[in-house]
Amino acid sequence: MSGDVGSVIPEATPQPQQAPSHRRQRLPFHHRPALDGIRAIAALLVVLFHSDVPFLDNGYAGVDVFFVLSGFLITSLLIREIDVDHRVNIIAFYARRARRLLPVALTVLLVTAVAFRFIVTPLEVAEARGGFIAAALYVANWFFLAQSQDYFAADDAPSPVLHYWSLAVEEQFYFVWPILLLLLVLLAKRYRVDLRWIVTTLAVGGVFYAGWLSIDHPMESYFGTLAREYQLMIGAIVALTVFRWQSGRAKLLSFLRGTSAAQILSAVGLAVMLTAASPLLGGLGPFGRGALSCLGTALLVVGLEVSDESAIGRGLKWGPARRIGAYSYAMYLWHWPVIVLGDDLDLLPTMWVPRAIIVVSVTIGLSALTSVLIEKPMGRISLSSQPRRRTVAIGGLLAALMTAAAMLVILPVNAQTEKLVEAITAENDPARYATTVAVTGSTDPNAKTVLLIGDSHGRFWVNGAADLAAEQGWRLVSVRRNGCAWPNVDRVDPAIDGVRDYCQEFRDKALEVAEQEQPDVTLLVGRSLLGGTAAILTADSTRVTAGDPEWIEAIKSGTDSYLKDLAPFTGSMVLIEPIPETETPMAACLSTDTPPDECSQPSIDPPGAELVETYWRSLESDPAITSLDVDDLICPDHVCPAMVGDVITHQDSHHLTDAYAALLMPDIEKRLAETGPNLAALN
Repeated sequence: MSGDVGSVIPEATPQPQQAPSHRRQRLPFHHRPALDGIRAIAALLVVLFHSDVPFLDNGYAGVDVFFVLSGFLITSLLIREIDVDHRVNIIAFYARRARRLLPVALTVLLVTAVAFRFIVTPLEVAEARGGFIAAALYVANWFFLAQSQDYFAADDAPSPVLHYWSLAVEEQFYFVWPILLLLLVLLAKRYRVDLRWIVTTLAVGGVFYAGWLSIDHPMESYFGTLAREYQLMIGAIVALTVFRWQSGRAKLLSFLRGTSAAQILSAVGLAVMLTAASPLLGGLGPFGRGALSCLGTALLVVGLEVSDESAIGRGLKWGPARRIGAYSYAMYLWHWPVIVLGDDLDLLPTMWVPRAIIVVSVTIGLSALTSVLIEKPMGRISLSSQPRRRTVAIGGLLAALMTAAAMLVILPVNAQTEKLVEAITAENDPARYATTVAVTGSTDPNAKTVLLIGDSHGRFWVNGAADLAAEQGWRLVSVRRNGCAWPNVDRVDPAIDGVRDYCQEFRDKALEVAEQEQPDVTLLVGRSLLGGTAAILTADSTRVTAGDPEWIEAIKSGTDSYLKDLAPFTGSMVLIEPIPETETPMAACLSTDTPPDECSQPSIDPPGAELVETYWRSLESDPAITSLDVDDLICPDHVCPAMVGDVITHQDSHHLTDAYAALLMPDIEKRLAETGPNLAALN
């Protein structure tokens, strides 16, 4: 492309003695030592957060810092190239990215895969292999989003490559941004608009989009590429502002250089950035903390560009800080496999002080080794000619593809394990994303109706009862939303550290369906309020967990309230008590060819279950209410079988398979006929 872009990106003052064809020199962009210090802070925030340091339980905000720095650095380099050449050498750009990023990322991925295979069970290998392949192809963020992997869920078995989601976002940005930036430059020139205003518009739109997503789609707000766009654009805005100043068109930063502004900007920026990762902001969720972290990072970078000789600038240029910053990329890649595999091997203590010391020490050691063996040698690969650049760029692409293919060999899945995965994997459940109303059983619209209201545990009871309903001639209408309990109790969602409105919407929808259907029997199912990490809010908005004295009182109040609202619309109400659970998923044991009897586990009750069951049973003084205990049906003699006949019983530690729920339904029907409503009499 050709043409003058000087109205957008100022031309340097021409030399009067030079011929018109003389090529203008590119404005240099030197290494900023203080930025290494920012990288060090961001890396340590993330590593310590994942090491369970209690006062850094919001340290995930360090990822937001990395996104802003990426937007700043990449845009700074690209805008200087566009300014002089009026184009972007795409091959050279991708070659530099491939040389810098791919060798370390793919090496860590391969090492992790090899270690993972020999540490975990075949089932865990099968469940995680897709994530490894997605990480190699830089689409991990979309893969984990599709899998509904909750970044903040303590109960989920984490993938050792979950953290590759952020690398995927950055690589997707690198793929699009060079061409898009060039087009925006031409657009700004055509309409005589300051390029910064266009990029600012993109950033503001991105903020609103990410904020909107965070309300009902928290994981997409966290993993989604477009949801992170505003953070990269904030970095780009800073880069364009600094470029404009350095090219002589912005006087404000030059004026500020002679004042104490650098000290103030740097101090405020650093304070905001650290506050975003601290407990000081209470229940502010990842989106709010991310936005603040980006603002703080932007202010800090501007302050350092004005002058890095302020006290904060000198601190960030301190030798150890610069060294950790130089290791930050490798630290980010190594720390999560160290934690996940260390926990799988029971090598990491649960106490946060020794845990953090071990994780940080091992991570820095591996990062230093990586720097010597991989980063420095790869950094010496010459990109001085276009053929060399093309070779490196294509070589990087092939390396990623070959690494993805290698995962099929390193992480093999045999036919038996594939069958096991198929048996315990539920089909895509729409209740995962929205309140879902479904009808199964009899197709006769005049048939008697059973209504089921529940969370993810409702899924296997609905699927298990479908054939029985069709056989006996009654309709089964279900209203479900995963993660939402039916009592009128507000549960704190760890993804936002706050309450989701959609759970109340789910309860309201269930009442609406009950009013329409006028069911003969309503089954109420739920586990979402139980567990040691499932915090709820009391009437005065106090946060309590199972075991707190106020917890059961809030459960009682919420139960009474919802049953009172539901009673006018239904005949009998059956409270299906929380099912027993196991310490670990039994299917993992089955995948090792261990006999099923040896894979069976003692049943355990989640925290709070006994209190809830005792209260629900007390409600049976009302003849319309039945509290149904199914513990001895699921886990006879307090032992949960891994298999019954050829039926696998559990998907994980607290979800039954549909097949096992169906196997239990005749016994459940008999028990109901003895203690509550007779489903067989509904035909």
